[in-house]
Amino acid sequence: MKTNPKHVLAPPEKKSPAGGDGASLPQRPAGGWGAWGPTVKKRTRHRAVEFTRRQSLARYRLTRVEEDLVDQLFNSSEKRLARVLLLMANFGKEGKPEPVIPKISQETLAEIVGTTRSRVNTFMNKFRQLGFINYNGDLEVHHSLLNVILHDKP
Repeated sequence: MKTNPKHVLAPPEKKSPAGGDGASLPQRPAGGWGAWGPTVKKRTRHRAVEFTRRQSLARYRLTRVEEDLVDQLFNSSEKRLARVLLLMANFGKEGKPEPVIPKISQETLAEIVGTTRSRVNTFMNKFRQLGFINYNGDLEVHHSLLNVILHDKP
């Protein structure tokens, strides 16, 4: 017996209860339309929460970029270094500051601040002599470093 290839590849036609081929009627889940309600609401709520979280993160990043730009334009490299050290130590944020900063090279600090490594070395030595930081292997930042940012002269 020979089979027609068109009939083998095509799915069987579905008949709707009202008659016809059923192509115009949407397929419903077994539980009816009401079964989709909670799932759709949960997905919509999840998407709204995710959108709000991303919007908040974007706002934070934009604010941070603006602060960095103003800092770069109007502050000296000494003040920028002090600001970076304080930010790394979490001063000014909720919770307890972490005065000990993990090891970071002066070259990396120079790239963050936008200056040379020799300038960073000069400022770090100055901060150490004034008692703003302890810098022997580990870097410990003291509250007094805020004076560099808040006042023109430490």
